Amino acid sequence: MIWQSRLLKSAEYGIRAILQHNTARYKIICVTFIVHVVRKMLLILLNWRKSIPLDKQDNLFDRL
Repeated sequence: MIWQSRLLKSAEYGIRAILQHNTARYKIICVTFIVHVVRKMLLILLNWRKSIPLDKQDNLFDRL
C-alpha cells in the first residue's frame, strides 16, 4: 500500500509539471509517466479481480 501512495504522489507531481512547464520535453516525460502509472493501476485491478473466486465475483460486481 505504501508504494501505491508513492505512485499516486509521483503521478501528481507529473501532472503539476505538465501544468507548470510548457516545454515539449517535460510534457513527453510526464505523459509517458502518467500512462505508465495508469497501466500499473489497471494491472493491479485485473490481478485483484482474478484473485476473487468466480462465484463471489459475480455477486460483487452485480452489487456495483
